Amino acid sequence: VVESGQMGWCSGSLVNNGTLVMDGFLSNSVVTVAGGATFGGGGTIGNTVSYSGGSAATNLVGTPLAVLTLDLAGDASMKLSTASPISAGVYPLINYTSLTGSGNFTNLTIGGAGLSGGASASLAFTNSSVSLLVVGGSPTPVPITYAVYGNQYVLNWPAGQGWILQS
Repeated sequence: VVESGQMGWCSGSLVNNGTLVMDGFLSNSVVTVAGGATFGGGGTIGNTVSYSGGSAATNLVGTPLAVLTLDLAGDASMKLSTASPISAGVYPLINYTSLTGSGNFTNLTIGGAGLSGGASASLAFTNSSVSLLVVGGSPTPVPITYAVYGNQYVLNWPAGQGWILQS
């Protein structure tokens, strides 16, 4: 199930089986993820998300989940997907205000386009996020496109590459 938009029920939410992916805002509701169930996405949870032992978090790299409190009540898995192969860098997966519980993310699975050749990945905790730490690998080449309009030569390149036009 994929939920998007703003939801505001006040009672708790239990993900008991299957996968629930958020792409919106959920306020005032504690989300509990039971063993065998999966929860994640790129939305915002205005309360606690609690991962029980044997549960899983899921995310598309590049769209972190934001939560008030991340509770690792037990050891959980992290299941990720990538739209294109990713190379060296730090990629936020879950941003949180506070971290509770004694569990951890103990198993990392990366699907979709995966990692660039030669890259390896692990999970890293900071004081406000769970991030994917990728080391090694070759960056995926990004083409510059061009067009000719009369006597103008127009160059276009993707954002986020760190390129700067200098004359």
